[in-house]
This record gives sequence, structure tokens and C-alpha cells, in this order.
Amino acid sequence: MLKNSPKTGKTPVILIAENDPATLSRHKKLFETAGYQVITTNSGIDLLRQAYNQNPELIMASGMLNDIRGYEVCRIVKHDDSVSSIPVILITEKNSELYKLETCADHCIPSDSDHASIMQIAGELIAGVCPPERKAKKLSDTDILKRVSHVCDQKLQEIDVIQRLTASINNHGAEQETLKNIFHILSGMFHYSVAGIYIINTNEIYIDTC
Repeated sequence: MLKNSPKTGKTPVILIAENDPATLSRHKKLFETAGYQVITTNSGIDLLRQAYNQNPELIMASGMLNDIRGYEVCRIVKHDDSVSSIPVILITEKNSELYKLETCADHCIPSDSDHASIMQIAGELIAGVCPPERKAKKLSDTDILKRVSHVCDQKLQEIDVIQRLTASINNHGAEQETLKNIFHILSGMFHYSVAGIYIINTNEIYIDTC
């Protein structure tokens, strides 16, 4: 039996963002049949608008949307204290654990996940939401675009870091000396207590700091 929202005492609201109309319709029907109130969109900008204005219990977003990628939208949501407590399920074809780390998504699932798995994950995430102190935060499109711009700036910075790290790896033979040089580069660009580097292959290097 569907329980009411721990936030409002009313029917939980699910925000679904998907650029494929058939998949969007299928997921909408899935949650509505289970008794949820569903808001849908195929736009990353509109997803952010609805997240701030409607304060849903759960966001389920495709990694690829029609304007801003779902990965970037997830990062914006999870790095803004006013909405960061909203659970996010990210639908992706890529390495799910890697993108979970990079985007701070609560859960990543492949696009071919069966309905039972989707509903179980969604139910667990919603049940785990403590009644938050946050309230819907009305933002203008200009404010939302500023947040998007900030994430884009971060991505450009990450590209610069990766380029410098790659140069460092190519120019230093000793592993210990290379790592020292890498963290020296990071210390000049970030303020952090802990840093982690995930090297998947020569083309994929991910950095996480906190």
C-alpha cells in the first residue's frame, strides 16, 4: 500500500525527466498506477524548475535530456542545499557506480531495468526521506541558468585539471613522484580535505574532492 509523503502527508510527487516519449509515457503510467502523483518533462531546465518549485519526493532522470544532460542536472540538485535532500535516480547506459560517484545520484539504473526493480528502488528512497526542513524555493529561469552556468564552469575546470594531470603522468616516470605532482596540482585549484582519483583507463580519469 502506498504511504503518504513524510513531508506533506499527501500523495508523494515523482518528477520524471526523459527525452524518449515512449519511455517517459511508460514510466509515468508505472508510477501513476502505483498511486503516485507524477510530473513529467523532457527538458533539463524544466526539471530544475520543477525541482525547485514543486519540491518532489523523488526525481528520476535520464542521463541524456533535450537541453542539459541529466548528469549535470543531478550535480546541480545535489550541490544545492535547498534541494539536495531530494533523492535522485539516474538512468544511464554507462558505468553506474562511476556516475553515482561523479553526480552524487542516490541510485543509478540501466534503461532496461524491469518495473519491479524501479518501484522497489523508488519506494526505498522515498521511505528513507526524513521530513525535511526545506520548502519549495521559487526560482526564476535566470537563477536556474546561473546554476547551470556554475556547473559548466566546474566541468571546464575539470577538463583543465585532467589535461594537466595527463601531462604530469606523461612527464614523470616514477609512480610516487607522479602522485605527489598530481595532488600538488589539485591543491592549487581546490580547497579540500579529502581527494580521490579514479583512473578507469587512459581516456577516463575522475576526480572527487570534499
